[in-house]
Amino acid sequence: KGFAVKLSKTTFFLFSLLLLLVLSCNLPSSAAPKTTTVPSVNDVVSSTLAAATLQAMTPLATPTMPPPPTMTLPPVTPTPTTGKVSGRVCYKSGASVPAMKIFFQDTATGAVLEFPVAAGQTEYEMTLPPGTYIAYAWLYDFSLGGSYSACLPGSGCGDHTPLPFTVQAGAALSGVDICDWAHGPFDVPYPPNYSPAATTGSIAGTVYHYPGSADARLTIVAFNQDTGYWYYFKPAAGGRTFSLDNLPPGRYQLVAYDTHGRAGGAPSLVTVVAGQTAYADVTNWNGSYPANPAP
Repeated sequence: KGFAVKLSKTTFFLFSLLLLLVLSCNLPSSAAPKTTTVPSVNDVVSSTLAAATLQAMTPLATPTMPPPPTMTLPPVTPTPTTGKVSGRVCYKSGASVPAMKIFFQDTATGAVLEFPVAAGQTEYEMTLPPGTYIAYAWLYDFSLGGSYSACLPGSGCGDHTPLPFTVQAGAALSGVDICDWAHGPFDVPYPPNYSPAATTGSIAGTVYHYPGSADARLTIVAFNQDTGYWYYFKPAAGGRTFSLDNLPPGRYQLVAYDTHGRAGGAPSLVTVVAGQTAYADVTNWNGSYPANPAP
């Protein structure tokens, strides 16, 4: 029994010693105790505001959008508002073309557009609003006029009336040739607002020594020696005085005709000056004169 008691005491001692060692390992160190700082309410609010401000200042990422599809539109073509007319410019008997002016006159409104032609120019091209026109030309002194008509040069055509033509928007019309110079002077219109009196003159006079009857009706014709135009005047039956007005300046041969083929003339050429009246008498019934062209 004594051994058992001693053994128990020894065992107890060893166990106690072991327990002290274990407890000594788990005891807190002698260092200063740790201090836990609890943030104040103001610190929490300040931190929250700072975080919110930083987040607001940070730009949001912009999503990348794919580029829109490319559309190729056809070019816009403006609607044309005018047309073109072109043609040749001729002169009488194949002579060189002198300086002149072409007039394009709208047959509906009477409005006129002008195109200057330089000496020697044989072609033209003009832009016109849509419409129906006639085209005619005058030398700058209005001594001679030509036109676009159905008569071709040298054709012997008798209808020299200016031929209407139509201009369409966006279209080109060719062959409007200013080549009919073979007609009488009054077949070619004067442009609107033109006063012939400003550039023309007159011939006045009396027929003497007529060998026919006193009541015969005569025709007085003035032939322009520079242009080939002729102008006529018919006095009443038995009338022997005459006046030919609106004559372009130039030199004229003056001839009187009756219905029986007799002809008499002034003894010399008559010079007409713009704005003036030249006086000449028909006295010579034995000369040689052109045939009567007047109707």
